[in-house]
Amino acid sequence: MNTQTILNSRASTEIVLFLSRLLPPAIGYRFSNHIANRFLAHQSQSSYKALRANQWVVSNGKLTSNELDKITKRTVQNTANCLYDYYHNLRKPKKSINMVEFSPKFQEYMEKIHVGNEGTLFVAPHLSNFDLCMRSAAQQGLRIQALSYPEPPAGYKLQNRLRREVGIDITPISMSTMHQAIERLRNGGAVMTGVDRPYADAKYKPLFFGKPALLSDFHVRIALRVKIPIIVLAAKSLPGHRYRIQASDPIHMKTFSDREKEYIYNLEAVLEVVAEYIRQAPEEWSMYYPVWPQAIFDMPM
Repeated sequence: MNTQTILNSRASTEIVLFLSRLLPPAIGYRFSNHIANRFLAHQSQSSYKALRANQWVVSNGKLTSNELDKITKRTVQNTANCLYDYYHNLRKPKKSINMVEFSPKFQEYMEKIHVGNEGTLFVAPHLSNFDLCMRSAAQQGLRIQALSYPEPPAGYKLQNRLRREVGIDITPISMSTMHQAIERLRNGGAVMTGVDRPYADAKYKPLFFGKPALLSDFHVRIALRVKIPIIVLAAKSLPGHRYRIQASDPIHMKTFSDREKEYIYNLEAVLEVVAEYIRQAPEEWSMYYPVWPQAIFDMPM
């Protein structure tokens, strides 16, 4: 059983969900570490290579092979422990709320969304326990449309069902859901989407950590259409298996007569903020898909 199997397979997700809810922390973290070790034992799998290559680029190509192995191991262990914390506390709303703290800036955005005078557009990288953080926010009144990856596998569908339980409106990215998001924002609502997962059909290749990356431009297209800024959210791990939601200042879109220049400029402005959050805790960046495919061949083995 590896991390991608857990994320993608409904059966595996249900097994891990059941065991995580059943096992107390003293045993549950041993269980999550066992899952991490099973993943690490198969270094030839594509998801391991992608994770390792992504970490190499984040380090600006400075990590040695041994250092890459170490940070990849910590990242996989963090992913597994976050999954346990998330699943173990799914039916414990008071506990999950107490496990997450909001930064003052995110609290301000929560209050703004509650008032509903203007739309709020969030993007987020796959850092730390973002699912638990957003579940806590939803349990405290956040109502938001989340644009998710199109045609999700069975394991993702189960996770999306868990997100809907607390009022997060999960809608796979498409032209129709993008129009829904635009209308929601125009009516003072909130929309969120991921920002760091590779997107094969991406039209542009903005620089991310100094290298061209195939990443979605949906958030920039929406922001330009509605004429609102983009805000980066990032989860952060705290001592004692607690977490924090951080939020950036608004990133205002700039317009140019050249459409390609406009999109790339704004994409890179957002990615620069995303990169800074990742640099603060690279071992918490759980990206198991190759953001820079060529790096798999360039990194030290």
